Amino acid sequence: GSPRNISSAAPQLVASPIIDNLAPPLKTGSVLFLFPQPSEGIHPVWLNCTASLHPDRILIKWLSAFGNPSRHEIRLMPSANVHSLTWAEVDHTERLLLPEEMDDAHVFELVLESGVREKFATASVADRSLWVSTIWCVNLSFSI
Repeated sequence: GSPRNISSAAPQLVASPIIDNLAPPLKTGSVLFLFPQPSEGIHPVWLNCTASLHPDRILIKWLSAFGNPSRHEIRLMPSANVHSLTWAEVDHTERLLLPEEMDDAHVFELVLESGVREKFATASVADRSLWVSTIWCVNLSFSI
């Protein structure tokens, strides 16, 4: 028999575009991001990263343990809720997982329409307040 041409039947892999051509961010800064783990029973990890707030998303960038750049995108929706968390409202395990130099971290949470909760931590109350208020303003702009 003749050889089969399987390349035409194979799915085409398309690289997802890098999202670096966005408008300048409304706010950028260093934060800790609570990155969930893909498997049950494995604790999440607080990642030291750079977050950039854009009018429709938060772009989070960090370096992996091997120095490779990684990114995560959180799409903002009108019904997203952002608020500061008191120390008592932060899960006990999540508090224990904070790096030693961030023992007095100031945590805030973004609750998405899907119910997913994204947590961030900053080094100061002022920085946390600025993140929360800026995200809140972005959410308000959806309803205008």
